[in-house]
Amino acid sequence: MTQGRSKEEFFVENDLKANTLVRRIMYGMIGIWPLLIAGSFIGAFHISIKNTLSTFLMTVLVDLILLLLTFRKAPPKIIKYYCLISIELVVATMAIFPRIGINMSYIVAPVISCIYFDKKLTKRIAIYGYFMMIFAWFFRSKGLVEYAYPDSTRWNCFFAFSCGFSIEYATLAVICVTISKRARLLSEKLFSRNNKIERMQTEMIYSFANLIESRDDVTGKHVKRTSAYVKVVAEALRSSGFYFDELDDTYVEYICLAAPIHDIGKIRIPDAVLLKPAQLTDEEYALIKTHTIRGEEIIRKTLTNIENKEFLECAAHVALYHHEKWDGTGYPEGLEGRNIPLCARIMAIADVFDALVSERYYKGAMSLNEAFQRIEDSSGTHFEPLIVDVFLEKRNEIEEICRLNR
Repeated sequence: MTQGRSKEEFFVENDLKANTLVRRIMYGMIGIWPLLIAGSFIGAFHISIKNTLSTFLMTVLVDLILLLLTFRKAPPKIIKYYCLISIELVVATMAIFPRIGINMSYIVAPVISCIYFDKKLTKRIAIYGYFMMIFAWFFRSKGLVEYAYPDSTRWNCFFAFSCGFSIEYATLAVICVTISKRARLLSEKLFSRNNKIERMQTEMIYSFANLIESRDDVTGKHVKRTSAYVKVVAEALRSSGFYFDELDDTYVEYICLAAPIHDIGKIRIPDAVLLKPAQLTDEEYALIKTHTIRGEEIIRKTLTNIENKEFLECAAHVALYHHEKWDGTGYPEGLEGRNIPLCARIMAIADVFDALVSERYYKGAMSLNEAFQRIEDSSGTHFEPLIVDVFLEKRNEIEEICRLNR
């Protein structure tokens, strides 16, 4: 799910992915030349080893510059243009040598540019490619006269071939620009459609949260605060470099979106138990504990139409496992340590802290100092020590959320 992502961000992300692919193409070009050189040695190709070697060295040079640009974190736009221009330059350099059959390889760079979904880019690369083709034919025609068309002149050869290739190139260039334009329009429509679906899905999720709030005002406010705590902790873990293989922007977004419905299972708990203004009996407490299993069931049965299965799994884990404990004494399954999903481990500390500082029908609210001390004391037993450390580091932000959402 991509909440808040603009159309511009969508295409920037596409450019980054396209750059990765084009870089691989450029690095892969190096592998062509050793094959050509080896083929020339054994007589498989009638290509000058000197010419092949010079083009190989040029390819190595442009790839080294690309490595430098990548290492220096050059802007994606520079990488994009550099790669496409370099590919066309290598092709044109190859085309200078008459014994290398290039044919319509001049159009390679404009074709590759189509993956950027940018009509202007494709048009610019096509124009650049055309002039590089004419430049190559100017030098290539001299060699063709010497070994293939001795009865012709250089200029006759140049005009004959360049005119024919120009017609073919122009036709293919128009097709490339059309494809690029069409791909852009289809991508924009797809982006708008996906955004609409995601907005509807998000509204449905928050409707569940509102359902909890309308059932129990205490639980409703608890949902808002715990969701805010979860966001603070998840983003702090990510910014500190912890769980970098899991906590990317998308996963943090999933946890924050799943947090409001972590207690959705409570809608199946009778009011007489959920709203009881006194200490619960053992039987009643056992019934309350089933809200984790019931919550997972509700999410999996009700949110099945959500296209993003990764989010659905995260939401189900948050609902089912947010009462598990680091030492394995929690419920419903008694999971231990990192067997508990990360999203649920983050949710657990937010859930317990808010319960400590909140007044309930059967208990008073604990002071903030006492609550933070209880969290610290529970490190390694109830909560993961690393998450406790991050939670305590963010104390000021946690306290501010607590004060603003009373």
